[in-house]
Amino acid sequence: MIFVMPIMLAGMALAAIPVIIHLLHRHKTTPIQWSAMLFLLPSATAQKQKKLPEHWLLLLLRILLLALLALLLSMPILSAGGLAIIGRGAPTDVVVVMDHSISSGMVSGRRTVFAHSILLLRNLIRHLSPDDRLSIVVAGHKNYALSHRGILIADRSKIERRFLLPLEHMPAGLSGVSIPLAIRDAQAIARRGDNLRKVIFVLSNDRAVSWKINREGLWRAVRATAAGRPIPIYSIKVPSVVTQSDIAIGPLRIEPRIPGMGQPARIIFTLANSGPLAAGPIRLRLLINGQPVAVQQIKTLAAGKTKTGRFKYRFHTAGAHWVEVRTHYQDSLAADNQSLAAVKVWQHLLVLVIDHQIGPIGGYRDSRFLAAALNPFPTADSGTALVTPTVVSVSQAVQEHLRKFNAIIINDPLTMPGSLLTRIDLFARGGGGVWIIAGSGTNLHFLNSELQSHGLSVGTFGPIQSTKKPPFIIIRNRRSAIVKPLLQAGHNQIVGVTLRQWWGLLPQPNETQLIAATGHGHPLIVERHIGLSGGQVLAWTTGVSGRMNDWPTVAASFVPLVNQIVQQLALSARELSDQRELNPGGMLVWTGAGHPPISSAVITLPSKRVIRVHPQLEPGNHYLITSNHTLEPGLYSLAFTPRRPDEPIYYCVAIDQRQLAPAELTPADWHWLESQDLITGLTTPDHAATILGTAVGGLSLWPWLAILILAAMATEGWLCRRLGRLQTDDDLMDDAHSAPLGDVARIPGVP
Repeated sequence: MIFVMPIMLAGMALAAIPVIIHLLHRHKTTPIQWSAMLFLLPSATAQKQKKLPEHWLLLLLRILLLALLALLLSMPILSAGGLAIIGRGAPTDVVVVMDHSISSGMVSGRRTVFAHSILLLRNLIRHLSPDDRLSIVVAGHKNYALSHRGILIADRSKIERRFLLPLEHMPAGLSGVSIPLAIRDAQAIARRGDNLRKVIFVLSNDRAVSWKINREGLWRAVRATAAGRPIPIYSIKVPSVVTQSDIAIGPLRIEPRIPGMGQPARIIFTLANSGPLAAGPIRLRLLINGQPVAVQQIKTLAAGKTKTGRFKYRFHTAGAHWVEVRTHYQDSLAADNQSLAAVKVWQHLLVLVIDHQIGPIGGYRDSRFLAAALNPFPTADSGTALVTPTVVSVSQAVQEHLRKFNAIIINDPLTMPGSLLTRIDLFARGGGGVWIIAGSGTNLHFLNSELQSHGLSVGTFGPIQSTKKPPFIIIRNRRSAIVKPLLQAGHNQIVGVTLRQWWGLLPQPNETQLIAATGHGHPLIVERHIGLSGGQVLAWTTGVSGRMNDWPTVAASFVPLVNQIVQQLALSARELSDQRELNPGGMLVWTGAGHPPISSAVITLPSKRVIRVHPQLEPGNHYLITSNHTLEPGLYSLAFTPRRPDEPIYYCVAIDQRQLAPAELTPADWHWLESQDLITGLTTPDHAATILGTAVGGLSLWPWLAILILAAMATEGWLCRRLGRLQTDDDLMDDAHSAPLGDVARIPGVP
């Protein structure tokens, strides 16, 4: 027995109401011994005693009526397993889940896995009864039903038009899927169907990553939504034997991270062959904004091997660009034969260098090496130089508009006005990068008091340290983007530096990160993130003038290190706000100046669908746009009304590489799914008729309950009428017999 609405069974407690009413209205009499009444009315008393069974029958009928009504509202169904003859042959609501993940686009034989699943669907339809109703749920980055109500199998033309033709013209899947969530949606559609019998079929290539076999919490949630009437779920395996190699182009990496206009840039990627055969020759093309600009060819790539590829390119215009590396090699999966990246090319990075000089008179001798490292070719290549340093004194810095610079360097500071330090602090908290270099002329009071009071401190500084034997410089955080270029050659390129002096520093705990230190652990380079917009404060405890070390004149690492630091400081704000490479489902974020004003903005998805978004004007007079419509891999573009000079803005959502994992469900996985009653079992389309003959369904008992309720109501009415007549006859008889008693009662002196 199955109850569609078992909560209504609680209404059976109402059956106690007639009993309660009977007990509350029961007559209570007090017998009085009176000899004159001893032989009066014996026949009437005997007749009243004969009516007692009829009264009890009426009470039982009223109790039964309320109980049957509660049972009717609970919608009981007699399971076909208990009454197979009644259950067989009944029409069924059939819901089919189609796996449309990225792996369904793999070629198996002469067609893709998804094409094989469509053939299996056609075979399944042939085994369904004409009275059955069919619904399709396509499992993709967002599950959707091809029809919200089932279509009769007898209507072949509608089945072809609404289901089969759209599936055959559907583009290949590019994302992962969640089979449990697709089953949840299929259960909801099946419950809306009119037929009593329900069954769900899942057509999938049984990839473990799609079935979420390790997500027990997700499966429990799906099972909780299916509480009540169970629906059998069967899995049909789609053939997925791979006979060709699969060439996959990994994520693109562009170096430097901030490419300059006219400066050489490198597009680096990995090329992998997952087998089972060797591949080659492989022709690779580089496209910039959709236009091919370079070609290279790899002769052969063995099965299971990976190769690193590089393209060199100079961006000739500043602004937003998108880069693509693609191959048309015929392999088992076309979806991973290209890779995209979005990049912003800069014409100039403006860097403000504040020298320790109070006034502009002098040659800024202590900042000479630093300025030369930032722009090593100021005359021959100044037009294409990325970093443009502006060296000023402390008094000149007070007059500068700090927001026009991408980074600020405070070199060997002696003292600064509090108003200037406050503006620098606001610059950092707004997402800017500040580099503080403590040199030989730096004032200790400035480091420990003035910086501390204005929120720019990285710790407590001590006296200058020195040693007769120069210590080694050890990189403590090898993952830091600041020192990453120095490690690409496979060894520490700054070991040749002769370090003579440095400031002692006790970094702030839990706030700063140590990047480089001496062999004895004395901090040399520390960084601290500040504010909520990605701002950064970087501190060096040794100078760049040549007095405390020979770094600027001897070590070949000084120029790349200085430029990498400046680029990282310029990126600090945009790393949070302008992340252009996203994973599926990541948040697309754009921030921009509040002028010129923006009335509206649109995002164009890879499918060419357009989503309108509304820019929000945030405190500080800058716009913020966010969107989470990023489940579809490919190229996204953001455009504004009215048009802004930096549009369109490009974003790239990469293919989730985890979805390409070839692992399939094991027998142990299937056993777990069946033992937890998450699925009923495995089957094939040829056994669909047998399954539909034994699927959970059965006979609905509500018509029979309704007949019983009507019969009980009729019987209850008849009994009430009969008892009413008997009561009337008894009253007449009582009146006839009680007349002498009335005369006797009027005898004088008798109470």
